[in-house]
Amino acid sequence: MTILLCAAEFADQRAAKIAQTISSESGKTITEATGEAARSGDLIRLAAFEGTQLYGEPLPLDAHRGTGQDKVGCTPRQSCGVVVAITPFNYPALLVLHELAPALAAGNAVVLEPATSTPLTALELAECFVDAGLPEGVLSMLVGSGAVLGAPS
Repeated sequence: MTILLCAAEFADQRAAKIAQTISSESGKTITEATGEAARSGDLIRLAAFEGTQLYGEPLPLDAHRGTGQDKVGCTPRQSCGVVVAITPFNYPALLVLHELAPALAAGNAVVLEPATSTPLTALELAECFVDAGLPEGVLSMLVGSGAVLGAPS
């Protein structure tokens, strides 16, 4: 959790630079890009907090109309190992963080493949985690076309 909170601080400090990158890569106005970049730190902090809430307790699911009264969910604290995150271009910071931060908070390693049109935004966000002390090998990035990266060998 400490690494995620530190990464959130770096994202806050670098928000203006991240916004410039978002705007340059995606064509968003600087106002739109600034709004997205400004939310990055908060999103990382939210994932860090939620990662501490995995107690393995049963949760009633009757609040959702389609689930039924007899269903129970559980939040076990068990990492999956390696999570592959393939992210789109339309919110290049937030959609990367929606994948990356929760996976790291749950104790997983991540292979991130950002959209080919917005890889620099993802790289800047990854730097926040690395600079915060994320151990080597926990986050890897693949940048390139899906046809090449995902082609069967």
